[in-house]
Amino acid sequence: MFDQTEPPDIPSGIPSQILTRRPDVMQAEAAYAAQNARIGAAQAARWPSLNITGLFGVASSSLSSLTAAGLGWSAGGMLLGPLFQFGKNKRRVEIEIANTEAALRIYENVALQAFKDVEDALIAIQTIRIELIAQGQRYTAAMNAEYLSNERYDKGQTSYLEVLESQRQSFDAQLSYSQTTRNLLGAHIALYKALGGGWLSPEEEAVFIEAQRVADSTAPTLQNRQVLSVTLSGLWGWRLQQQVETR
Repeated sequence: MFDQTEPPDIPSGIPSQILTRRPDVMQAEAAYAAQNARIGAAQAARWPSLNITGLFGVASSSLSSLTAAGLGWSAGGMLLGPLFQFGKNKRRVEIEIANTEAALRIYENVALQAFKDVEDALIAIQTIRIELIAQGQRYTAAMNAEYLSNERYDKGQTSYLEVLESQRQSFDAQLSYSQTTRNLLGAHIALYKALGGGWLSPEEEAVFIEAQRVADSTAPTLQNRQVLSVTLSGLWGWRLQQQVETR
């Protein structure tokens, strides 16, 4: 039980940018960017959509209707959409701006939740480690008590009931220690998830930096970005394979 492999030490100085790998953060960021683009689309829709020239380069009938009737629906229905009349498109722009503000607030809440998840996992790891030390001391004391009870029984100094009680307490201490160890591993898994995939070891970070340097030394083509992406995927796959082999 004491020989079980412990999770790796958490390095200091993990940058906050690592949280941008989280799927929920990326989703919220993409939703905000998409909604922000809709503002431009709504603003572009406010401009009249018509052909201003007709056959032989003369003014089109749509242009004549527009200048004669004002910025509204043309009498002949030649315009492709509402213009500035009644402020309808202006309201659409305001709606998209409000939706973008809401998407920004959602993105901020997701980011705050990501930081909270990391904080909760770190606090859980710190607390459980202290508890694990106490459970280890209890486990050691229970094992010693069981050994002494067996020695006393062998020498006729006590009844077998004391031996059974010592064994029960020892077994209970082992279960408690095993449960605490499982909780510690679960806290590390929660931290791994909160960080969006854990952190890079010094060796993995060196490989990543070298791959990034090679990618940046040439033109930022799609192929270079794919090489960098494959390198990262290989690093995470290598780490997973190493963890499986150690188990």
